[in-house]
Amino acid sequence: TGLESGTMYKYSFITKNASGAVIDTKTGAFTTQSPTALEDIMDDASSSVRKVLQNGQLYILRDGKVYNATGAEVK
Repeated sequence: TGLESGTMYKYSFITKNASGAVIDTKTGAFTTQSPTALEDIMDDASSSVRKVLQNGQLYILRDGKVYNATGAEVK
């Protein structure tokens, strides 16, 4: 959680034994997906509402604000 969409992240994992000696190191990179609009709910002169699926989470975009599926504003 907390990752920006459409962004590449690099990581490394270092495995150590009980005495602290390095056993193995793994590195890699991944890019998060951009938000995907599922559907425009309404779009008129006074309001615009869109359902968006981002990184497996459903969000509602309305008038420049973001809400989760329960209606709480996400900041």
